[in-house]
Amino acid sequence: MKINAVEEHVQVRHFFSWILLMQGIVPIRPDKISFWKQHNATRPPFYLCDSDIVVDIPASNVKGLAFVFHESDSVVHQLDGMANTFVVSSVFLSNSMIVRHTRSFFSFPCHHNFPLPTCCSSMIFEQMMRIKGKM
Repeated sequence: MKINAVEEHVQVRHFFSWILLMQGIVPIRPDKISFWKQHNATRPPFYLCDSDIVVDIPASNVKGLAFVFHESDSVVHQLDGMANTFVVSSVFLSNSMIVRHTRSFFSFPCHHNFPLPTCCSSMIFEQMMRIKGKM
């Protein structure tokens, strides 16, 4: 996500649910095949598919935060039941119209090379995990 404070726009990447992906994004619809372990899960974290599709939206359209993790991230096993949490194992590549089962992003950019204590996403998520732990 990129924020342009001057123009009050936010650049966001699209993540798709299984249903949205099968409703016309991918031209070949593989019936009874899933790329996600729990594509019909009834409680979070829910599985999504990353994509290379990026759009600019007005900052006023942002309604909240979502925490998206790759399925191989160590924290995924702690997310059971936490609202606004999602797990990704695949990526949709719009140029080739294929879904690949690969890591396409890092959960928090500040954790890619080394943790930065000022990373907003990391700090907010850390506080959520503390609240969950106390509950």
